[in-house]
Amino acid sequence: MKKIILFSCLFGLILSSANATYYSTTTNNCNDAAMRARMDSAVAQHRAVITEVSCNYTVPEITHVITPAPIVVRKPVVHHYVVKPRPVVVEYVPVTVVSVEEDVCSCMTCGC
Repeated sequence: MKKIILFSCLFGLILSSANATYYSTTTNNCNDAAMRARMDSAVAQHRAVITEVSCNYTVPEITHVITPAPIVVRKPVVHHYVVKPRPVVVEYVPVTVVSVEEDVCSCMTCGC
């Protein structure tokens, strides 16, 4: 009896794997999350039991070569600032001199 049950289980496994559908798809995005999302959408659309997602990333070809701009060596520009002192303008205020005469008194003339 054990042999019959074992044989029927093996026969059932063989038939179920033979009837399983296989679907293979490729993607250009090799990110893990993007590949899982692609696998989930493929399983939902095609209802395949076995789904394979392979990464098919192609490196873009360079159509033209970018040449660097020529390096121009220029002389350094040095600015020299010349500071000239400004003339000092002095305003002269006119002064009027007033002479004051005082009577000088001494003991001989005025008395002491």
